Amino acid sequence: MPQFGGAMADDLVPVKLDGVYTPTPRALAGLLAYLESIQR
Repeated sequence: MPQFGGAMADDLVPVKLDGVYTPTPRALAGLLAYLESIQR
């Protein structure tokens, strides 16, 4: 699997997972929010 960490490391947002805020690339945070929204 290719590594994308370097490409997305500049645009991080805090995402709360299990009560802990984790710096996450904005693109992945958006994907997470979308996936959570379609599960409801």
